Amino acid sequence: MKIRVLHVDDDAFTREVTHTALTSFGFEAQAVSSAAEFIAALEEFDPHVVLVDLDLGAGPNGVQLLQLVERDAPWVGKVIVSSHRSPSLVDPAGGKLTDVSYIVKSDLASSDQLREAIDATLAGETFIVNDDGDAARLTSAQAEVLRMLAAGMSNEAIATERGCSLRGVERIISRTFATLGVNSDEHQNPRVAAISMLTKAMGVTPPSLYAAFGDKNRLFEEAAQNYFQRTCEALDRFAGERTAREAIAQMLNGTARAHTDTQTPP
Repeated sequence: MKIRVLHVDDDAFTREVTHTALTSFGFEAQAVSSAAEFIAALEEFDPHVVLVDLDLGAGPNGVQLLQLVERDAPWVGKVIVSSHRSPSLVDPAGGKLTDVSYIVKSDLASSDQLREAIDATLAGETFIVNDDGDAARLTSAQAEVLRMLAAGMSNEAIATERGCSLRGVERIISRTFATLGVNSDEHQNPRVAAISMLTKAMGVTPPSLYAAFGDKNRLFEEAAQNYFQRTCEALDRFAGERTAREAIAQMLNGTARAHTDTQTPP
Protein backbone atom coordinates (compact mmCIF):
# COMPACT_ATOMS: atom_id res chain seq x y z
CA MET A 1 0.00 0.00 0.00
CA LYS A 2 1.32 3.43 -0.91
CA ILE A 3 1.44 6.18 1.69
CA ARG A 4 -0.96 8.95 0.69
CA VAL A 5 0.27 12.52 1.16
CA LEU A 6 -1.96 15.57 0.76
CA HIS A 7 -0.14 18.84 0.09
CA VAL A 8 -1.63 22.34 0.12
CA ASP A 9 0.24 25.44 -1.05
CA ASP A 10 -1.10 28.47 -2.91
CA ASP A 11 2.16 28.86 -4.89
CA ALA A 12 2.00 26.87 -8.14
CA PHE A 13 5.75 26.41 -8.47
CA THR A 14 6.10 25.09 -4.91
CA ARG A 15 3.20 22.71 -5.42
CA GLU A 16 4.74 21.30 -8.61
CA VAL A 17 8.21 20.85 -7.10
CA THR A 18 6.83 19.25 -3.95
CA HIS A 19 4.49 16.97 -5.88
CA THR A 20 7.37 15.79 -8.09
CA ALA A 21 9.51 15.05 -5.03
CA LEU A 22 6.72 13.16 -3.27
CA THR A 23 5.95 10.93 -6.24
CA SER A 24 9.68 10.23 -6.77
CA PHE A 25 9.78 8.90 -3.21
CA GLY A 26 7.00 6.45 -4.05
CA PHE A 27 4.22 8.29 -2.22
CA GLU A 28 0.75 8.69 -3.66
CA ALA A 29 0.48 12.46 -3.65
CA GLN A 30 -2.28 14.98 -4.23
CA ALA A 31 -1.59 18.71 -4.40
CA VAL A 32 -4.24 21.40 -3.85
CA SER A 33 -4.03 25.18 -3.89
CA SER A 34 -6.69 26.34 -1.43
CA ALA A 35 -8.20 25.63 1.96
CA ALA A 36 -11.51 24.61 0.37
CA GLU A 37 -9.80 22.04 -1.86
CA PHE A 38 -7.83 20.75 1.11
CA ILE A 39 -10.95 20.24 3.23
CA ALA A 40 -12.65 18.32 0.41
CA ALA A 41 -9.55 16.18 -0.26
CA LEU A 42 -9.10 15.40 3.43
CA GLU A 43 -12.22 13.23 3.25
CA GLU A 44 -12.04 12.03 -0.34
CA PHE A 45 -8.28 11.33 -0.59
CA ASP A 46 -8.02 10.09 3.03
CA PRO A 47 -4.29 10.93 3.46
CA HIS A 48 -1.86 9.39 5.91
CA VAL A 49 0.09 12.67 6.10
CA VAL A 50 -0.68 16.29 5.23
CA LEU A 51 1.86 18.93 4.22
CA VAL A 52 0.45 22.37 4.94
CA ASP A 53 1.63 25.86 4.06
CA LEU A 54 0.61 28.42 6.68
CA ASP A 55 -0.28 31.46 4.57
CA LEU A 56 -2.88 30.46 1.98
CA GLY A 57 -4.24 33.88 1.10
CA ALA A 58 -7.92 34.62 1.62
CA GLY A 59 -9.88 32.15 3.72
CA PRO A 60 -8.74 29.71 6.42
CA ASN A 61 -5.00 29.63 7.04
CA GLY A 62 -2.76 26.62 7.54
CA VAL A 63 -3.09 26.69 11.33
CA GLN A 64 -6.87 26.47 11.04
CA LEU A 65 -6.57 23.56 8.60
CA LEU A 66 -4.28 21.70 10.99
CA GLN A 67 -6.74 22.30 13.82
CA LEU A 68 -9.40 20.75 11.58
CA VAL A 69 -7.16 17.73 11.02
CA GLU A 70 -6.55 17.38 14.76
CA ARG A 71 -10.28 17.45 15.40
CA ASP A 72 -11.64 15.33 12.54
CA ALA A 73 -8.69 13.09 11.62
CA PRO A 74 -6.31 12.89 14.60
CA TRP A 75 -4.62 9.81 13.12
CA VAL A 76 -3.24 11.85 10.19
CA GLY A 77 0.39 13.00 10.42
CA LYS A 78 0.97 16.74 10.19
CA VAL A 79 3.89 18.59 8.59
CA ILE A 80 4.11 22.37 8.21
CA VAL A 81 6.09 23.54 5.17
CA SER A 82 6.23 27.33 5.29
CA SER A 83 8.38 30.43 4.88
CA HIS A 84 7.31 31.49 8.40
CA ARG A 85 9.54 30.47 11.29
CA SER A 86 6.64 30.23 13.70
CA PRO A 87 2.94 29.42 13.15
CA SER A 88 2.10 32.11 15.71
CA LEU A 89 3.17 34.74 13.17
CA VAL A 90 0.20 33.70 11.06
CA ASP A 91 -2.32 32.78 13.74
CA PRO A 92 -2.09 33.17 17.56
CA ALA A 93 -3.48 29.63 17.88
CA GLY A 94 -0.42 28.27 16.09
CA GLY A 95 1.42 27.82 19.37
CA LYS A 96 -1.19 25.30 20.52
CA LEU A 97 -0.60 22.82 17.70
CA THR A 98 0.84 19.49 18.87
CA ASP A 99 2.81 16.67 17.25
CA VAL A 100 3.60 18.71 14.14
CA SER A 101 6.81 18.43 12.10
CA TYR A 102 8.07 21.80 10.87
CA ILE A 103 10.04 22.74 7.77
CA VAL A 104 11.05 26.32 6.93
CA LYS A 105 11.30 26.49 3.16
CA SER A 106 14.43 28.62 3.08
CA ASP A 107 16.24 26.16 5.38
CA LEU A 108 15.40 23.08 3.32
CA ALA A 109 18.75 21.75 2.09
CA SER A 110 17.39 18.86 0.00
CA SER A 111 14.15 17.07 -0.82
CA ASP A 112 15.39 14.15 1.29
CA GLN A 113 14.55 16.21 4.38
CA LEU A 114 10.96 16.30 3.19
CA ARG A 115 10.92 12.51 3.10
CA GLU A 116 12.57 12.34 6.53
CA ALA A 117 9.86 14.62 7.93
CA ILE A 118 7.11 12.39 6.53
CA ASP A 119 8.78 9.20 7.80
CA ALA A 120 9.26 10.72 11.26
CA THR A 121 5.64 11.89 11.38
CA LEU A 122 4.37 8.42 10.43
CA ALA A 123 6.50 6.99 13.27
CA GLY A 124 4.87 9.35 15.76
CA GLU A 125 7.92 11.61 15.98
CA THR A 126 8.58 15.19 14.90
CA PHE A 127 11.16 16.46 12.43
CA ILE A 128 12.28 20.09 12.48
CA VAL A 129 14.11 22.07 9.80
CA ASN A 130 14.15 25.56 11.28
CA ASP A 131 17.58 27.16 11.49
CA ASP A 132 16.46 30.04 13.68
CA GLY A 133 19.53 30.10 15.90
CA ASP A 134 18.74 32.24 18.90
CA ALA A 135 15.44 33.50 17.50
CA ALA A 136 13.11 35.10 20.03
CA ARG A 137 10.01 33.20 21.11
CA LEU A 138 6.92 35.38 21.35
CA THR A 139 3.72 34.54 23.19
CA SER A 140 0.53 34.36 21.13
CA ALA A 141 -0.56 37.75 22.52
CA GLN A 142 2.78 39.34 21.61
CA ALA A 143 2.69 37.85 18.09
CA GLU A 144 -0.85 39.14 17.59
CA VAL A 145 0.01 42.65 18.74
CA LEU A 146 3.14 42.67 16.58
CA ARG A 147 1.03 41.81 13.52
CA MET A 148 -1.32 44.68 14.39
CA LEU A 149 1.64 47.06 14.67
CA ALA A 150 2.81 45.89 11.25
CA ALA A 151 -0.66 46.67 9.91
CA GLY A 152 -0.19 50.30 11.06
CA MET A 153 -2.63 50.17 13.97
CA SER A 154 -2.19 52.65 16.83
CA ASN A 155 -2.05 51.54 20.46
CA GLU A 156 -5.61 52.79 20.91
CA ALA A 157 -6.86 50.80 17.90
CA ILE A 158 -5.10 47.67 19.16
CA ALA A 159 -6.72 48.08 22.58
CA THR A 160 -10.14 48.40 20.96
CA GLU A 161 -9.55 45.39 18.71
CA ARG A 162 -8.35 43.20 21.61
CA GLY A 163 -10.94 44.47 24.06
CA CYS A 164 -8.37 45.52 26.66
CA SER A 165 -7.03 48.70 28.22
CA LEU A 166 -4.53 51.02 26.55
CA ARG A 167 -2.13 50.42 29.45
CA GLY A 168 -2.43 46.67 28.90
CA VAL A 169 -1.47 47.07 25.24
CA GLU A 170 1.47 49.28 26.15
CA ARG A 171 2.71 46.60 28.57
CA ILE A 172 2.46 43.90 25.90
CA ILE A 173 4.32 46.09 23.38
CA SER A 174 7.02 46.87 25.94
CA ARG A 175 7.49 43.16 26.74
CA THR A 176 7.51 42.32 23.03
CA PHE A 177 10.27 44.85 22.35
CA ALA A 178 12.24 43.50 25.32
CA THR A 179 11.87 39.92 24.06
CA LEU A 180 13.04 40.96 20.59
CA GLY A 181 15.93 42.90 22.06
CA VAL A 182 14.95 46.25 20.55
CA ASN A 183 15.26 49.42 22.58
CA SER A 184 14.21 53.01 22.13
CA ASP A 185 17.13 55.34 21.48
CA GLU A 186 18.07 58.14 19.14
CA HIS A 187 19.38 55.71 16.55
CA GLN A 188 16.54 53.16 16.50
CA ASN A 189 12.76 53.31 16.46
CA PRO A 190 11.53 50.17 18.28
CA ARG A 191 8.38 49.79 16.17
CA VAL A 192 10.34 49.94 12.94
CA ALA A 193 12.95 47.50 14.27
CA ALA A 194 10.33 45.04 15.55
CA ILE A 195 8.34 45.11 12.31
CA SER A 196 11.56 44.59 10.33
CA MET A 197 12.20 41.48 12.41
CA LEU A 198 8.64 40.32 11.78
CA THR A 199 8.89 40.69 8.02
CA LYS A 200 12.24 38.87 8.06
CA ALA A 201 10.77 35.98 10.08
CA MET A 202 7.79 35.83 7.71
CA GLY A 203 10.09 35.68 4.71
CA VAL A 204 8.76 38.99 3.37
CA THR A 205 11.33 40.95 1.36
CA PRO A 206 11.01 44.64 0.42
CA PRO A 207 10.10 43.74 -3.21
CA SER A 208 7.31 41.40 -2.09
CA LEU A 209 6.10 44.01 0.41
CA TYR A 210 5.86 46.58 -2.37
CA ALA A 211 4.17 44.01 -4.62
CA ALA A 212 1.47 43.45 -2.01
CA PHE A 213 0.46 47.11 -2.45
CA GLY A 214 1.21 47.33 -6.17
CA ASP A 215 4.27 49.59 -5.95
CA LYS A 216 6.10 52.01 -3.64
CA ASN A 217 3.69 54.85 -4.41
CA ARG A 218 0.69 52.78 -3.40
CA LEU A 219 2.45 51.69 -0.19
CA PHE A 220 3.18 55.35 0.63
CA GLU A 221 -0.45 56.31 -0.07
CA GLU A 222 -1.73 53.56 2.24
CA ALA A 223 0.68 54.63 5.00
CA ALA A 224 -0.26 58.31 4.59
CA GLN A 225 -3.96 57.47 4.65
CA ASN A 226 -3.49 55.50 7.85
CA TYR A 227 -1.62 58.45 9.42
CA PHE A 228 -4.28 60.98 8.45
CA GLN A 229 -7.03 58.66 9.68
CA ARG A 230 -5.36 58.45 13.08
CA THR A 231 -5.00 62.25 13.11
CA CYS A 232 -8.69 62.69 12.30
CA GLU A 233 -9.67 60.26 15.03
CA ALA A 234 -7.67 62.38 17.49
CA LEU A 235 -9.46 65.54 16.29
CA ASP A 236 -12.80 63.79 16.77
CA ARG A 237 -11.86 63.11 20.38
CA PHE A 238 -11.02 66.78 20.88
CA ALA A 239 -14.39 67.80 19.44
CA GLY A 240 -16.12 65.48 21.87
CA GLU A 241 -14.98 67.41 24.94
CA ARG A 242 -17.67 69.25 26.86
CA THR A 243 -15.95 72.66 27.01
CA ALA A 244 -13.55 74.62 24.83
CA ARG A 245 -11.03 74.59 27.69
CA GLU A 246 -11.12 70.79 27.90
CA ALA A 247 -10.88 70.48 24.10
CA ILE A 248 -7.81 72.76 23.94
CA ALA A 249 -6.18 70.92 26.83
CA GLN A 250 -6.83 67.59 25.12
CA MET A 251 -5.41 68.91 21.86
CA LEU A 252 -2.25 70.31 23.47
CA ASN A 253 -1.65 67.15 25.48
CA GLY A 254 -2.26 64.99 22.42
CA THR A 255 0.15 67.07 20.34
CA ALA A 256 2.81 66.83 23.02
CA ARG A 257 2.39 63.05 23.25
CA ALA A 258 2.55 62.69 19.47
CA HIS A 259 5.79 64.66 19.19
CA THR A 260 7.52 62.99 22.15
CA ASP A 261 6.35 59.42 21.62
CA THR A 262 9.48 57.43 20.72
CA GLN A 263 7.28 54.70 19.19
CA THR A 264 6.04 57.04 16.48
CA PRO A 265 8.28 57.36 13.39
CA PRO A 266 9.57 60.92 12.76
